[in-house]
Amino acid sequence: MLARSRLVTLTGPPGVGKTRLALRVARQIHRGFPDGVWWVDLAPLSDGALLTHTVMDTLGITDRLAHRPAGALAEPLGTRRLLLILDNCEHLLDETALLVDGLLGAAPRLRILITSRQVLGAAGEHVLTVPPLSLPDPEEPPTVAAAEHHDAVRLFTARAARAAPGFTVQPGNVAAVTALCRRLDGIPLAIELAAVRLRTLSPERILALLDTRFDVLAEGERDGTHRHHALRAAIGWSHELCTPDERRLWARLSVFAGGFDLRAAEEVCSDADLPERAVFPALAALLEKSVLCRKEAGRRVRYQMLETLHAYGRERLHQHGERGVLRRRHRDYYQRSAARANVEWMSPNQVSWLSWLHEEWANVRAALGYCATEPGEASSAVGMATALRYYWIAAGAVREGGHWLSTALHLHPEPDSTRARALWADSHFALLRGDIRGAEARLAECRALAERLGDAEAGAYATQFTGLAALMRADFRGAVRLLREALDRHDRSHAGRINDIWLALYHLTLANALCGDIPAAVRAGRECLDLCAERSAELSRSYALWALGFARWSQGDADAAAGLIEDALRAKRSLGDPWGIGLCLETLAWTAAAQHRPVRAARLLGASAARWQSFGAAQPTLGLLVANHRRCVAAIRHALGERTFDTSFDQGRRLSVQQAVEYALHDRVDVAPPAPATTSS
Repeated sequence: MLARSRLVTLTGPPGVGKTRLALRVARQIHRGFPDGVWWVDLAPLSDGALLTHTVMDTLGITDRLAHRPAGALAEPLGTRRLLLILDNCEHLLDETALLVDGLLGAAPRLRILITSRQVLGAAGEHVLTVPPLSLPDPEEPPTVAAAEHHDAVRLFTARAARAAPGFTVQPGNVAAVTALCRRLDGIPLAIELAAVRLRTLSPERILALLDTRFDVLAEGERDGTHRHHALRAAIGWSHELCTPDERRLWARLSVFAGGFDLRAAEEVCSDADLPERAVFPALAALLEKSVLCRKEAGRRVRYQMLETLHAYGRERLHQHGERGVLRRRHRDYYQRSAARANVEWMSPNQVSWLSWLHEEWANVRAALGYCATEPGEASSAVGMATALRYYWIAAGAVREGGHWLSTALHLHPEPDSTRARALWADSHFALLRGDIRGAEARLAECRALAERLGDAEAGAYATQFTGLAALMRADFRGAVRLLREALDRHDRSHAGRINDIWLALYHLTLANALCGDIPAAVRAGRECLDLCAERSAELSRSYALWALGFARWSQGDADAAAGLIEDALRAKRSLGDPWGIGLCLETLAWTAAAQHRPVRAARLLGASAARWQSFGAAQPTLGLLVANHRRCVAAIRHALGERTFDTSFDQGRRLSVQQAVEYALHDRVDVAPPAPATTSS
């Protein structure tokens, strides 16, 4: 269907295998999509306003730019041939339909595959109802040969053999196995939950227990469909066969969004009724019973529940009256983690925290959502959102950070230090989005509050980000004065301030360089670099190296600048920093032009242009880079001529990220040399 239609929706009841089918389709046709097949699980997402951010995060598209979110996603997809799978959309139908309509209109080579219990109702949607697995005919005598022709029996047998090695369908059990598969209506999830019980029960005993469960459902849930009853019976029966600790943990684990690790489970789910020492045995038992699945995440192990089992756990948590308590414990855990990540950002743990927060992002969102919806939690929302600032910036999620900070400001109108903190933090994100006027309005309110309250911390931050606003307005001398003042006002002994001291030094390096005060720029850059080295903060160090390189380039020392920026690029390659890689490729093009290497410069400009396009921009968007970019383009066009420039630029643009970095560092890449320029007489 995807060959004929750009939008296909797989629909059907829960547990029927929509996700399984979507992933199988992806494996079979992925070669037809040179830009990849991308899977986005929407089950953990409760706020439709963050749908676009979630898709962008999966695709690796940053939102640092001043676009509307949908535009920031549509532009980079414009010419890419990829398949986007949006899984579990039923709770976000309107938002998904709106997003899909915009993306298909903007990206003519895009294909989208949806899984949902309901159709979207979007224009051009082709719907495929996913049927249950094939079942033996109840009118036919059950034989092993006939049974093994049917998908439901084959799945039961495969899963049963995992649970009870050596299990096979035999003449003695074929009647019970086929009856069991029919009783479960061929629903894959229900069959898997039943099959795992063969560790301790026979097929006949499982069938008898399920029949009892169906009788209960028939009395208590008369409005449900038969297939829904089949799945509910299997899940409810699996739940009843768990120990009290396992049932309690199943319910409590439903508070997590998108998965969790053992440490989170122990801290959030344990109490007097479920001691911490009992969590792991119960978790291991749920894993054995296929209630949980295990996933490797680097060196970490994470656990997850299928959405249907997750929803069942939520029902039980609500019935036990524990939902409010568990949501607060969940928020507290991720709030503590965010605060610790902020304190340890300038440390050897910087990259580990970046990875951890990325893996846990669905849970962090859920914790922020709790702060935003529960009365009296606005102060916690501000604290958590400001603690996550550097993660949002490093991950390219500036617009989402602004969303949460703006929400916190709306929730906390009281003129106190909490609001002052939210104002300066939100101004930072407004500046990163290019909204200088909006940032300056927030900063004016922050300064007034700081003066009225005698809040020295808020005053220092207001000064710092007013300095950044001046830098972005090209008032370089004003920026230098304000950034120096902010550094004097910051309390350097405070662990939570070191991140912003580093940021002020980084911006001071750029401002001094743009003023032409190279000695001051180098001093600030070296102090910035020393701070990173002292704390082994590698991501921050890569930006300090780039800033020093920029200062040397501004001085006219292209060789020294290239060496520093190449060092930064090596670090960014190992750290996986796509925005920083684009920045390095751009400025290495300038140094190549200054070194009279115009073909290299044109190729690097093409490579950087591809990176900027992936962020939704055609050229560098930081205002202070635009003039240098344009001068570089003009110089190498003049040196090469239009035809050779265009050929070299296109060669660079076609490079993958890895190829572009290899070329930038070693001048090695498999590209044909540009044809010599020709002239007509």
